[in-house]
Formats: sequence, structure tokens, C-alpha cells
Amino acid sequence: MKLSYKFIFISALNLNIGVSSTIENNPAINLTFAESYVEESDFVKNHLTEYNYCLADPPNVSTYEPLEDSTLVSVQSFLRHGDRSPVYYNKNDGDIWNFCDKSKLSSLLRPMTTTEVLDSFSDASNGTLVTIPSQKQCNPGDMTEKGAQDSINLGRDIRAIYVDKLGFLSSDLKNTDQIRIRSSTSTRTIQTANYIISGLYPVGGPDSNVTFHSFHYPFNSENMYANSLLCPRVANLTNDIVNSPDFQEYLSLNKTAITLLNSMIDGNTSSSVDFTQTRSYYFDTLSTRICHNLPAPCNSDGECAGKDVYNSMFVGTNWEPLFQKRLSKYSQKYDLITAGLFLSDIKKDLEFLVRNNLKKKKCGQKESQKFLLYSVHDITLALLVNSLLADRHDSLIVPFSSNMFLEVWKSNSNSNNLSVRIILNNRVLKVVGIDGSDQPWCDFNSCDYNKFINFLNSKIPSNSTAECMA
Repeated sequence: MKLSYKFIFISALNLNIGVSSTIENNPAINLTFAESYVEESDFVKNHLTEYNYCLADPPNVSTYEPLEDSTLVSVQSFLRHGDRSPVYYNKNDGDIWNFCDKSKLSSLLRPMTTTEVLDSFSDASNGTLVTIPSQKQCNPGDMTEKGAQDSINLGRDIRAIYVDKLGFLSSDLKNTDQIRIRSSTSTRTIQTANYIISGLYPVGGPDSNVTFHSFHYPFNSENMYANSLLCPRVANLTNDIVNSPDFQEYLSLNKTAITLLNSMIDGNTSSSVDFTQTRSYYFDTLSTRICHNLPAPCNSDGECAGKDVYNSMFVGTNWEPLFQKRLSKYSQKYDLITAGLFLSDIKKDLEFLVRNNLKKKKCGQKESQKFLLYSVHDITLALLVNSLLADRHDSLIVPFSSNMFLEVWKSNSNSNNLSVRIILNNRVLKVVGIDGSDQPWCDFNSCDYNKFINFLNSKIPSNSTAECMA
């Protein structure tokens, strides 16, 4: 008999975040596998509430407050794509993934082009107009109608703060100079950017034909995620991490659950690294079903994946990036050639925005670029939050439509004093100490700009070519 997936899993997905006094909110370092896994498992299973993987908390204009006695200089937003179908279907799914007809949202879409460039400062004005397919049936990994609508809503929430409340961005579009848009090569991140910008600047007025221009790097140069084509050493370090005793011990867990899931999934589960080196794709096949109230996946013998199977994959999917980026003896080197490459771009973009906008204020220049929109993946945000040493709560795998805003503020009383504020899913990012202690290395409600830049420098390779070939 098939069990109700909604009934089994709802308590596992909609959990309320709170930390027990006996479980620290900072991921400890120098732990054995058993210690680190048990801590993560205990935190995830017993001390979380109101966590919703299907949709992140959006920015909230009613609770957002500008930094006191300060003027906003620049914003870099890192926005995960909206809800999508799983990357791998189950063998007996049939045509259940029929949520991808986004045609009813077409009238809301603002024109946006996309093009491939070599760096974030290249001209992106000669791209191809983005078109949205209208087929009902989803291909694996396709953005759903829900994901599109969630992205439009996110754009509206961004507008409520940065246009309506702060007046930081113009209320209408004479041109698009204030905003620059970068996505990955993935169709869903390109579409997400288009939907978000359509919520941020709705069509319907005299500026409805104003077109935004987005860009992405070539696939072999993309640094929004660990990319062995860009940096060959990534493959070597990934293998070192996966083959380490701790990770092998982790992979040996939950054999019964893995065997059950393997009997359902339509994929090469016996040899593909998507299944032999990680449990994240197992979690993906389960979590995406919940977001559409689909029944529990079952194999041809009628055996179904229940709550315990989901919980074990959820814990593992949270533990993996923590170990990979923070706890392994290879983590520091791995972080340098994965997150470090993207952080290098972020830092260049940040310094460009700050320099130009401070100069504009002094010299009365016309409006210049001040808001960067990066349309990214969950693994991009995982790289960022772990590099910034986020606490246990903010290191959790990020939900669909997750949103992180890196703001730079200038003191009104001393224009040389700049500070950085980072907001992740409607709360100020919480970090731990550089030594892993619960004393944060910076307060991200107002972190000194120079301190932040120095921290980024410590995370960026001084010679990426040499580091990647070592």
C-alpha cells in the first residue's frame, strides 16, 4: 500500500528554527566524523522549526530598516533560482511532472537578453532575447510555474525595499544602467533573472519595452560553482575529500535507504558520481516532490520512501558541504579554488560599485551601476555562506528562491567610514569565529568595509592559475 507522501514528510520539511542550549549553533572544527555527523543530525532533526525548503523567506519591507545615520552605496544580490523539477526522475513517474507551463505569466515578462562574455565588465548589450517555453511537461531540472511566480514575487519584494522604501533605485526605467545581471549558463537561472527583473520593474507603462541585458560566462569558465574545467585541481581535491576515511564512513550509512531509492530512480545510480560521491541527488528526488504535494516515490514492488528515508538524506545533504568546505583537512585548499574564484569576481564588482558611486556623489555624475543581480544555484550560496563562516543555521542548504543581499553603507557623519551588511533570507547573516568559536569574526548588521575586504583577500587565491594546476 502506498503511503501519503504529504502526511509523512510535512513535519520533515516545515521545521521551525531554534537552537537548543545543548547544541551549539556554530559548526565545531576538529571533530571526528561521528561527532560532526551526530551534531548535524541532532540539530536538523530536533532543533529546527519553520524551515521550508520549497520557498525561502523573502525580504520583508515591513521589517527592513536602513542602517542608522548612513546612506546606501551599493547592493549585490545573490538569488537562487525558483522551484524546479528534480534532476533525476523515478522510473514510474510517468507524466506527473506537468507543472512547467508558464505561458500565463508571459504578459508579465519584461524583455531581457542574454549573452556569453569573458568577464563581468564586458559589454552585454548584444545578446539574444530570452524566450520562455510553454510546454506543460517538465524536463528534468526545469523551472516550474511555481518557481516562475515565486521569482516574480521576489522581484516585487526587492522593489518594495530598494525602490519604494529607500529610493535607492529609480522608480521608472529611462534606461537600465543602474542594474547589471549575471546568471549561470543554466536555463533556469536565466529564466529566474528574467522573472525577478519583471517583478522589480513591472511592464504596463511607457517603459514596458525597455530591455534588460544579462550575461553569463562560458561553461568552462564558470566560477559560480566548483568547476574542474576551469580549475583542474578541483577534481583532485574532490577525490581526496570523497576518499577520506570520514567521507567513506558517511557514504556507508543508510544502505537500506540507498538500495530502496536506487530501485526507484531512473539514473545510473551504480556508477554515476551523482550517486556514488554524494547523497544530494537522492534528497533532490524527494524534496522536489513535496513542493508539489506528489505522493511518496515507490518502486515496482510497492516499497515507498518514508519519513526516515527523507530525514537521513536531508541530514546528509546538510553535512556534506559542511565537511567539504569546513571540516576536512582539504577544506582550506578546496575553498580557495572553488569559492575563492567567485569571491574574486564579487570583490572586483564590489570595489567597482563602491568606487564609482562614491565618486558620483562627489562629482555629480549621472546615475551609474549600483545594483548587481547574480542569478545563482544552491551550490553557489553554499560556497558563499561557508566561506564567510556562517553559523549552523545559516549553513543549512538554501531553499528555492533564497536571497542574499550584500549592502555597502556610507556613514553620513564620516564619508570615509563604510560598512557591509549581509542579509540572508530576511535575517542578518550570522557567522562564527575564524577559529570556529561562537564569537563572530564580524557583525554583519554593520561589518567594517576594510575588515571585510581583508577577509575576502584571505579567501581568494593570489595566483589562481598556479593554484589550479598544482
